[in-house]
Amino acid sequence: MKSARFRLLAIALATVSVPALHAQEPAAQAQEKPKTDPAKPATLGETVVEGDGPRGAYGTPATTSITGLPSPIEELPLTVNTISERFIEDTSARRIRDLVGYVPGVYAGEDSGGTGDLVNIRGFDFIYQSYINGMRNRVSYNASRRFANIERIEIFKGPGGVEFGVGEPGGFVNYVTKKPQATQSTTLGFEAGSYDYIHGFVDSTGPLGNAPSGDGDLGTFYRMIVSGDSANSFRDAFHTDGYQIAPSILWKYAEDSSVLVEFDYQYRDQPYDRGVMYLKGAGFKDDFTPINTSYHEPDDYFDNHNTRTSVYWNHKIDDTFTLRLTGEVDYNRAMGNGVRNPYTYLLYKGPGDPGPWLNEWNGNPTLARVTHDFDQELYSFGLKPELLVNFETGSVKHAGLFGVNYLYTDTYSRTIDGYDYRPINIFGPIYGQPPQAPPVGLPKRNFRYSEELQELGFYYEHKADINDRVHLLGGVRYDWYDIASAAVRNVTVNPLPPLSGFSDGNVSARLGGVVDVTENVSLFAGLSNSFQPQSGLLPDGDSPDALEATSVEFGVKANFCDDRLLTTLSFYDTQRENMLEADPTDPNGVFVIPLGTVKVRGVEFEATGKLTEDLDVQGGFALMDSEISDTMDLTTYGKNFYNVPDFQAGLRLRYDTGRWLVKGLSVGAGAIYVGERNGDAQNTFVLPDYVRFDAGIYYAWRNWNFKLTCENLADETYYLASQGVADIIQPGSPRLFTLGATVTF
Repeated sequence: MKSARFRLLAIALATVSVPALHAQEPAAQAQEKPKTDPAKPATLGETVVEGDGPRGAYGTPATTSITGLPSPIEELPLTVNTISERFIEDTSARRIRDLVGYVPGVYAGEDSGGTGDLVNIRGFDFIYQSYINGMRNRVSYNASRRFANIERIEIFKGPGGVEFGVGEPGGFVNYVTKKPQATQSTTLGFEAGSYDYIHGFVDSTGPLGNAPSGDGDLGTFYRMIVSGDSANSFRDAFHTDGYQIAPSILWKYAEDSSVLVEFDYQYRDQPYDRGVMYLKGAGFKDDFTPINTSYHEPDDYFDNHNTRTSVYWNHKIDDTFTLRLTGEVDYNRAMGNGVRNPYTYLLYKGPGDPGPWLNEWNGNPTLARVTHDFDQELYSFGLKPELLVNFETGSVKHAGLFGVNYLYTDTYSRTIDGYDYRPINIFGPIYGQPPQAPPVGLPKRNFRYSEELQELGFYYEHKADINDRVHLLGGVRYDWYDIASAAVRNVTVNPLPPLSGFSDGNVSARLGGVVDVTENVSLFAGLSNSFQPQSGLLPDGDSPDALEATSVEFGVKANFCDDRLLTTLSFYDTQRENMLEADPTDPNGVFVIPLGTVKVRGVEFEATGKLTEDLDVQGGFALMDSEISDTMDLTTYGKNFYNVPDFQAGLRLRYDTGRWLVKGLSVGAGAIYVGERNGDAQNTFVLPDYVRFDAGIYYAWRNWNFKLTCENLADETYYLASQGVADIIQPGSPRLFTLGATVTF
């Protein structure tokens, strides 16, 4: 597989060399890079009826508001990757894990049941939260987000404490929703594919009531999106279905002033699936159980209901001041019942066993399973008022952002398992067997947990454009948070004991700049940090410190091909402190201990946009190195962090043949390579490297669009990620075909 690595590295380097050739074109042919003019304050690009479009089908938007200050990506001293709506459609992606292989430094992660959208950014899992239009969407980590109402996905790299407050050090995923449009249109779509997959949607938008005034800029507009899907799987005893209803209304009452209301309800029944096991000595190929073999039951279920209601008010006071107000209410209810293996026989030798866990088969073909019952409710309320200020001092243009955000989250969960026993044969599982009385020593869990979390942040960001050649970005933020929780384990107490907890505060900062060396090439550098409160109980009874992260990043951004292609080469070093893991000496799983410090450093390159008038491209590569240090768990000291590949590359192309072959016909091809990754923090097993090839054929005729796509064309067997243990490993899908059609009228 090493040769495959170098082949893909050659492709990535070829991607670098093509823009370099275009850089030799006469300067007169190049277009000037778009600049932000703070003298004319922009409303949120995501809340206007008509905005600047991307540079191409796979290109980045002309401006982004991901930092809170509308700006071209080229003028930001950090890395932002964009996945466009066309790219999502071309890949027939069903979850974000289907997309991220084409984004350098981003790849699939693994949660405990395979139900959530867990991705890894620069070596760190992005979990428990997502961002919608720049606002934190505090939903259950078990939720898998749908794409029917998503216009694009922005991946913000590095700690974003100033921009987002609480968060992960590797970065953030921000979903930008589709907004109402001034032109009346309705699109119907249908897809069918492998494993009985079917998907349908309707997307209708236009003026609401009376026609817009004047040139169509002002008025009231609506959008209604409804979608649903159902599918079986290559995994035995697995089926999923769900639907989404997402209406929105936009009132544009003055120039650069609007009110947008969005409602989004998503339902998903996607049962637990803890994947496959790595088990030495059992005779399985490469020591992994077959990718189709499931140790769950056909009647397992996991129902997830997510409701989001958001209001965005954008009001231009004058040419200097713009007021923005965002409010959001979220409600999540997740209920599940199914079997799981809390301790596989190959790992667990009895109560109090601290390991080491060697992932070796002991000759017993019976896998211990118990019924797992889960119920969680999560309510969240957020409010974010901001004041955007634009002014000039001589030749320097300034944009400042004063903001406050408040987030309240109330969570209650109940978990019961271990009170019956449902053994199964790992070589030939037979489903539907009645439960038995659990054997002596099998761990039981009756766990109830309640938490109230309050977060309050005050921040200021400032961007200065000096002579249109130097762009400085800085900011500071103070966050206060209060965590109060109560937990009951393995005893019957009604009600829960009073909530208790702690409060703390943290300061986050960002400082960076971009210098335009030429009209097309810029150098950037930046320093940022972030934090994240965490709950748990240390062996001495204290609460753990907040997670803290710091990152240094620098690199080169360049536009080529008449400003159609954006490239970014970045170097970074990120350090995260105070990470936790379960205390390996605690058989009851009550206490946690600091895992210590994790350091990840790497190099990334990405190119996205149009190489030629007919050829769209998105891809890049990442080199990463990780290390665990300063840890109380000596079995992990000096080891590589799990799920972090040393090398990753992806490249997707779409070529329009209309000018020389068949009008309306396009073809697409893609390749993803992910290097070897350690499966746990002790580095006791390795997930092998893999190459995945994808392809697509697209045809546009009148108001119709047709496509035939294939994921994993070569039917490669591969593994996406582990949960840090050998018995929870998510396998990748075998060859998947999808046939789709849309019509717009």
